[in-house]
Amino acid sequence: MKTCPKCSLNYDDKYGFCQKCGQRLIEIEEQNRPAFQTPTSNVPNETISNNDKSVNKQMMVVCVVIIVALFGFILFYLHDYCE
Repeated sequence: MKTCPKCSLNYDDKYGFCQKCGQRLIEIEEQNRPAFQTPTSNVPNETISNNDKSVNKQMMVVCVVIIVALFGFILFYLHDYCE
């Protein structure tokens, strides 16, 4: 059994981080273990992580496309201007 040092929520051993605040979970001793508390989040942690990764990837692609387009327009207009 693991617990969050910040939120005091308890988790099974399969979790490494608190699903509420993101703190690293610590092992608790069997005799000091309080009743199991479930996280208050309605969305599983895996879904949040996948959505964040997807949004980050999309933002990166958009930024690269904008930079390449701006660079292309600048080169195109400089080429016409220099001739």
